[in-house]
Amino acid sequence: MSVRAEFAIGTDGLVLAETLQSFPGVKLEVGQVARTREGALKCDLWVTGVETEAFIQELGGDSTVRSANRLSEDGSWTLLSTQVVGDDVRSLYAALIELDGQLLSATCEGNQWFVSFRFPDRDALGRFEEQLRNTEPAVAVESVDSGGNKRGEPDPDGAEPLSDEQQEALQVALRAGYFTVPRRANLGDVADELGISGQAASERLRRGLVQLVETQVGEQTRKH
Repeated sequence: MSVRAEFAIGTDGLVLAETLQSFPGVKLEVGQVARTREGALKCDLWVTGVETEAFIQELGGDSTVRSANRLSEDGSWTLLSTQVVGDDVRSLYAALIELDGQLLSATCEGNQWFVSFRFPDRDALGRFEEQLRNTEPAVAVESVDSGGNKRGEPDPDGAEPLSDEQQEALQVALRAGYFTVPRRANLGDVADELGISGQAASERLRRGLVQLVETQVGEQTRKH
């Protein structure tokens, strides 16, 4: 049975640490992550709480950042395309892929990263946790949950259900026009209607979409 774990990880010693020290009020959310041919990690990074140009300029002098470019804006959030080259994060990403794990979300606020992963079983989680604890930053386990439906019964397809919060966020976003082309509402509009921060709204939407995609893609894969 799949298992999901959430960790709190100190920013010291990790990628972006040099930049984060200069911007204590910044909030970050990691989007898509991929490995480049040169061995760097390409990350879509949502940023808020800072003056964007100053933040990009600081990234240019960060020894763990190869490049950083502005892609778009959504309300108070700016999307950057970055390439990071820290040894610790690259080794952790390699371990994640080797163990058939999945990064569900990664956000940073203050001096802490809050990261959620899914693994195929507890053995894989344990091996990844051992690798994680060999890194320099302080690590704390926030939660560990096994896959199952809302009543605690195993899901025969291995897919986890949407939480009430995720379902509400998706319904609000759909009704507001967040998913239309062109968009009729931005992330801030969705967050305002939900009464939560833009970061929290983004996390709920992304996690909910991951659940929906996994259910549909997994179903199609099993059928074919």
